[in-house]
Amino acid sequence: MVEKEKKEKIIEVENKIKNFLQNEEFYLVETQIQERTEYLVTLFIYNKKDTSVESLGKINKKIYPLLEDIPFLARGFSLEVSSPGIFRKIKFFDEFNIFEGREIKITKEDGTTFSGILEGLKDKLVYIIDKNKNTHSFNLNEIKSASLNG
Repeated sequence: MVEKEKKEKIIEVENKIKNFLQNEEFYLVETQIQERTEYLVTLFIYNKKDTSVESLGKINKKIYPLLEDIPFLARGFSLEVSSPGIFRKIKFFDEFNIFEGREIKITKEDGTTFSGILEGLKDKLVYIIDKNKNTHSFNLNEIKSASLNG
């Protein structure tokens, strides 16, 4: 039951901020909510041009008032806005398109690994271009793990 409640809370937060983030040309990569004395809402966002500490700070100041209207956050909350990190483990299929153009490392179910520039996800296939300019495609069900590679 707690998972379902947490999921509903995450959806509520994401629905409240997604239009704002799109207008600012940021992708919402992941939302985490931890319940403590007050809630801790952590947003991992990405912009292909600028995810500097300064730009994340500006986004934080603009998002905070949007979240104050959410009933479950009325008793108080802290907000952290962060970049996803240069070695982020891919957790959601959307990320294969969000991080298009970034270097990625893919480990297949059989243990073989491939590195290259991510070209995105299309029709359940992930495409990368290796250092020799060869294109490789991977079906989602053959990928054991994937992460950004710097």
